[in-house]
Amino acid sequence: MNLALYIAINGAAVGWLVNDDLLVNFYNDAPTSFLFDHASIYSADGVLKQKTNLPDIRSFRHLSNNRILDLDHFKIYDLLTGQLLWSSVAVLPPNWKSSTENLKKASVAGNYLVYAIDSTVYAEAF
Repeated sequence: MNLALYIAINGAAVGWLVNDDLLVNFYNDAPTSFLFDHASIYSADGVLKQKTNLPDIRSFRHLSNNRILDLDHFKIYDLLTGQLLWSSVAVLPPNWKSSTENLKKASVAGNYLVYAIDSTVYAEAF
């Protein structure tokens, strides 16, 4: 197999959306860290499809073609408008930082977000 770089996007890939679209975060350099600037949606061919109004989402799950669940903050956003559609009432513990851990603890079942904090399992309707 002969692999070659087809295109490069100067941002941080967050994950694949439906229809082989890619959500990409862009950051500005700051003296001590990177500051979130915006997120954009690109086609698999690297073509910019849309600059979004989404916040700095690092880990998500699809809920529909135009809705995603931010797994770090348990919030649902509209991909097209960036509008916050739903926010969990969960009080997340201070150590709730690792996206990998969140992926293991949260799932979508119908119109419910199901997650565990410590030894308790919660189901919230959205």
